[in-house]
Formats: sequence, C-alpha cells, structure tokens
Amino acid sequence: MWKPQHNISRPHHRKKTRGIPAWIKWALYLAAWGGVVVAVLVRKPDDLLTAPGFPVGLLGVLFLIGAEQATVAGWFGGLGAVVAGWFLYAFLSVTMMRTKKTWVFSMIYVGFCVLLALNLAGCRKIMETVAGIH
Repeated sequence: MWKPQHNISRPHHRKKTRGIPAWIKWALYLAAWGGVVVAVLVRKPDDLLTAPGFPVGLLGVLFLIGAEQATVAGWFGGLGAVVAGWFLYAFLSVTMMRTKKTWVFSMIYVGFCVLLALNLAGCRKIMETVAGIH
C-alpha cells in the first residue's frame, strides 16, 4: 500500500513563541528608570544632579562595605567604578532588549530592578555620609 510522503513545501505546524513585544520591553525598562527618578525626587531632588555617578552606590551594597568606605572608594576610584557600573547597566539593557525568550527577559528584568533598588540604597547611604562630612 502506498503512503503519502511528507510534503516538504508544507510548513510544520509548531507553535512559535513570539516573546515580549519590543514596546512592552521598552515600557518596563523606562518604568524601572522612572521609578529611580521618582524615588530620588521624593527623597531629595538635589540628589538628581549626581546622576552621572549613580553606579557608585553599588560599591557599598555589592562589596558589603560601609557607606564611608564606599564614599572614599567612589571619590578615589570613582571614574573606574562609575564606568564599570554604567557598563553593567548597558550590558543588562542590551541583553534585555535583544532576548527573544519571555522567561529570560523576565529573569534579567527582575535582576535589573533589584540592582537598581540596591544601587538606590547604596547612593542614599553615600549621600548621607557625604552630608555628614564637615
């Protein structure tokens, strides 16, 4: 008995995962950074002027050093710490936007938001320390 062979021209009927649309990724990304801006504006609007040095806040949190040590490290090794911090944020941002898998985006985005929150906490400690210097 003759069996029909698989038709090569017919596409396979697999369900393709489309991932998260780019506009949703951008909306979530901008919401995370917007949350940082709002948190700074609510606490002390003048601190927004220190935005270029924002990644220095990671020093105190990631390396488990005190605010005084993070402040000194930020001042004396500041440019390197700031550049490394911004490269970390750039890497996470590009990776988030380029990924096609929803679960990968979600994991990176959660990590990104946690990192931003920790960075904010570190910056707050540093700014309080700086304010106490006479």
